Amino acid sequence: MKIYGGDGKDWGGWDPKTDYPWYSLDFKSTKEVRSIIFNNLRNDKIFSFVRFGDGPLGYVDDMNHRWHPKDEKIKNEFIKNFKKIDDYNQDDFMVGIPMDTPIMSDGLISPITSIRQCWKSMNKYLDLDRKYFAHNAIHSMFVCEYKMTVDFLNLVKSKKVCIVGNERYPIEVLNYLYGDVHHVKVPYINAFYSHESITNEVIKQQKANNFDVILFAASFATYPTMVSLFEKLNNSVTMIDIGSTIDPFVNDYYNIRATPQGNVVTHSGKRGWWITDYTDFVRNIKKVISDQ
Repeated sequence: MKIYGGDGKDWGGWDPKTDYPWYSLDFKSTKEVRSIIFNNLRNDKIFSFVRFGDGPLGYVDDMNHRWHPKDEKIKNEFIKNFKKIDDYNQDDFMVGIPMDTPIMSDGLISPITSIRQCWKSMNKYLDLDRKYFAHNAIHSMFVCEYKMTVDFLNLVKSKKVCIVGNERYPIEVLNYLYGDVHHVKVPYINAFYSHESITNEVIKQQKANNFDVILFAASFATYPTMVSLFEKLNNSVTMIDIGSTIDPFVNDYYNIRATPQGNVVTHSGKRGWWITDYTDFVRNIKKVISDQ
């Protein structure tokens, strides 16, 4: 499948084909990934979707991340995870990477600097012969496809759900979005260092409750936890990395317009870059929910 869908102008004048083998990968676009996720959920097919985005891939390049300290332990754990997934079934354990072009991802992509940085790490540590999936499939759905987002929320609500996420998430917000959920709480600072205890707690709760779906919004703890659980639970439960999609609803709950994270997403259009405030899609999604 051809990856590069534009003429350099889409990328602020940077042509990825000059530096990286975008066009050679087996890569599923944003819309394809959404279709797979919906079909799997509707048909009760167990799968995992983890996003090796600009967080871990960027971190192993220079260990520079605004929410985590420079630490060889974090870097080495991520590299170990990158290697372990080579043995996992590629459709059961779907690995999302930040390489979607504006045309392939509804205009929601990572900043160019992040993608360049990620590709340096991918070339070093990932098997470029495996199948990869657009990492923004869920994020771009929340931002661009409100009815589809509510369909996703309703589909998950119909199942027994556990959310592994920020300890500061109000249960009212989690219940509003995903129904009567169980919350495995994750430290809001340096979450990575708790990934082993988080893994053990999820296993304990899974054995006690037999969840259908486990959603992850656990920052740097997400990646090693999901990789470990895929093995330890023997691919017996669906796991989905939903990233920071809950955060803006928490901000709305507390009537906070922005957080230290900036609370914005980056869009790319044919004429350049601009910023859209999260509150726009929160308002629109809430309206679709109220109109049901």
